[in-house]
Amino acid sequence: MPHFETIRDRVSATHESSALHHEYHNISHSLKDGKRSDGHATAPDCSQNQQLQKHGFPDGDHLLASCLAAEAQSNDKTNRYDLASHKNGQSEAHEHQRATGLDGKSCDRQPGKNETPTLEPGKDGPGCHFSKDANLNEQYKAGLPSVTSVNVARGDEKMSDGHRGSGTIVGKDSDNDCLGVTDYHVIHGEDGKQTLKDGNVTLANGKTYPMELRGENAAKDLSMYSIKTGADTDIACKPAKIADEGTEVNPGDKTLGIGFPQRAQTAYASPGTVKETAPLQSSNTEGEQIGRPMHNERAHVRPGQSGGPVFNKHGEVVGIIDKGENRWASERARESAEKNNYTHAVALDKGLLKVNTEKLQITPFSKADVEDLKNRRPSAQ
Repeated sequence: MPHFETIRDRVSATHESSALHHEYHNISHSLKDGKRSDGHATAPDCSQNQQLQKHGFPDGDHLLASCLAAEAQSNDKTNRYDLASHKNGQSEAHEHQRATGLDGKSCDRQPGKNETPTLEPGKDGPGCHFSKDANLNEQYKAGLPSVTSVNVARGDEKMSDGHRGSGTIVGKDSDNDCLGVTDYHVIHGEDGKQTLKDGNVTLANGKTYPMELRGENAAKDLSMYSIKTGADTDIACKPAKIADEGTEVNPGDKTLGIGFPQRAQTAYASPGTVKETAPLQSSNTEGEQIGRPMHNERAHVRPGQSGGPVFNKHGEVVGIIDKGENRWASERARESAEKNNYTHAVALDKGLLKVNTEKLQITPFSKADVEDLKNRRPSAQ
């Protein structure tokens, strides 16, 4: 662990010295490349301008500006994250990746330290909103390693023209492959009738691996897949903590969903509040059981987040993101989308589809569902 020394510490120890200006000048400029003259890493602390002026420090404003510039540069370098990489089993920032908006383009402002890419209930927008809530950030960072991006091609599609959802790592199998769960409709389309042609999964280490269907339960809108991580399994496969069967989810409970909305290459947090547990009223997915229990929440999710995990306050997965509520901007918009075979993500990009930013349905999920899916086979399409 590098030794960090702030400017304040050094100035406090030397402010009565005639060498104060020289010392502070050297330290402030060393912040630009993150190194002091003695080789130690430097942590910027630019909050002491008034204290320096109190001690009659000359040229304080200029050096404060230098420090602030270096601090901003340091934040930009060290606080970028889309998918976390892993080294020796620890989650670290992927410096070459930048947070992206819902259109997949880099955000003009990148998240600062302990800021979280967030979709807030009731607030629409292009993404690139970063919450400063410390508790949310802690939960997000704990859950992120178990979140995957699921990329599929159906029928005659090419992978480049395929569809995307999110997924949740739930364990490993006897072949040491990583096991994940997503929604059945992510694999087989909203109607549940399409055949999976090809698929791959991107994990939190930033790498993409082939996937293979293992077991499916169309009635609960769930699919399990194995991820061919090979020699990377031990460091790349980070299963989430799954709730025990019977874990209560009650009205008023706070939850956190995580997934990849629309074209974003960044996993976004979707904090929510449970409203009720109620029977599923309708579905467009063939084979899904009407009347099965669903957790209804006030939360903001978008196409692409389907299949991602929903955590309770204890960091346990208690549900899988299933359905938001979308509506066509007009009947003409619907006809245009269907004529051109637009995915929901493309329809959203073109303003043809609108998202209810306060409505989410979650499929209840527990360890019993993991074991059930392991004992099933892929659906015949």
